[in-house]
Amino acid sequence: LFCSHTVTFGATRSLLWHQGVKEQDIRELLYRGDGWPGRIRLRLTNGNERCISSLSPLWTSIFGSFLWTPRRCLMCGDLTNESADISFGDPWLPEIINSEHEGESIVIARTKEGDELLRNAANEGYLALSAIPPAKVIQSQSTFLHFKKINLRERMSLLRVLGGTKLQAPRGRSGSTFGNRILAVMPVLASNLGAAFAPALKYIPPVVLKVQTSMFNMLYRSLRRRDLKRL
Repeated sequence: LFCSHTVTFGATRSLLWHQGVKEQDIRELLYRGDGWPGRIRLRLTNGNERCISSLSPLWTSIFGSFLWTPRRCLMCGDLTNESADISFGDPWLPEIINSEHEGESIVIARTKEGDELLRNAANEGYLALSAIPPAKVIQSQSTFLHFKKINLRERMSLLRVLGGTKLQAPRGRSGSTFGNRILAVMPVLASNLGAAFAPALKYIPPVVLKVQTSMFNMLYRSLRRRDLKRL
C-alpha cells in the first residue's frame, strides 16, 4: 500500500473523545468502508452506529497535525512501497475524486511476476485495469512525494541535531531551502510534543488542530509546486 504516514491509536482516542464515545461502548471500529474515500464506522454495544467521513475536518486535522505521528514515520522515504511486486494507492486526482465512489485504486506493477499476476486477474474478470500516465500518478501523490523525497533530508538533519536519530540523511534530491527547513520543523516539533504530552492531546480544541494543519498545508502547496517543477 501507498503510505504517507500513520498515527498512533491516540489519534483514534482523540476522535472518540470529541465524538463523545467511550471505548468500552464500541463493539466494532472500521477505518475505511462504504465506498471511497470512505467513512469511519463505529458500531456500539447498544446497537447504534456512528459514521464519520474519512475526509471530515476533525479527522483530517487529527491525522494531518503530526501530533500522533511516530517519529520513525518522519524518517521514511518510501511513499509507494518501492520494494513490492505490486503497489496500490488512493487516486487523489480531482477528476477521480469528483466521479469515483466505489474504490478505484492506482496500481503499479514493479516486477514481471507482479505484472503477470495483475494481467491474469484482469483476464479472468477479477478486476478491471486501465492505463494511467506516470505523470498522473505523481500528481495524485505530489504532496507526500515531496514530503518523502524532497523534505526528508531537512527533517533527518533536524532529528540528528535533536538527538532523535543517528541515521544519516539520504543523498540525492534535496529541498535544502529556507522554506523546506521551516516545513521540516513543523512535523518534527508536532511529533515530539505529541510524544511528550500524549495523554493530554485529546483536549486540544478541534479549531486549533484545524488552524495548525491549514498553515502546514498552505506552506506545503507553495513549496510543492516550486520544488517539483524544479526537479
